[in-house]
Amino acid sequence: MSHEKDYSENGLLEKLAKYGVKAGAELVFYVLVLWYTLKDDDVPGVDKAIIIGALGYFISPLDAVPDLVPVVGYGDDVTVVGLAISKVKSSINEFILDQAGDKMSDWFNLSYDQIERFKNKIR
Repeated sequence: MSHEKDYSENGLLEKLAKYGVKAGAELVFYVLVLWYTLKDDDVPGVDKAIIIGALGYFISPLDAVPDLVPVVGYGDDVTVVGLAISKVKSSINEFILDQAGDKMSDWFNLSYDQIERFKNKIR
C-alpha cells in the first residue's frame, strides 16, 4: 500500500477522536484491532507493513472517496481495513480482540453482545 507515510499513532488517535462516531463503531473496532495487532511484538514484519498501509489510508485525507461525503465517505476505508484484517488474521489473537473490545466499551458504551458480534466477524 502506498499510505505507509501517512501513518502515525498520533494521527490515528486524532482521527478516531474527531471522526470515530461518524465512521461508525464497527469500522472503529476494526481499526483498533489493527492498531493493537501492530503493537504486538510477535507480529511478523510483513503483517505490520500491511497494517501500517491500511491505517495510513484510514488517516489520509486523500483517499478514493472523501470521508466527508455523507453515507459513502467511509466505504473505501471499510474495504481497505477489512482487506488488511483478512491478510493479517493469523496474527490477531484473543488478547488483541479483548483490548479493542475494552476500548470500544469505553468509547461507545457498547454491550458485551455488540462487541462479541464484531469479534466474531474476525474470528
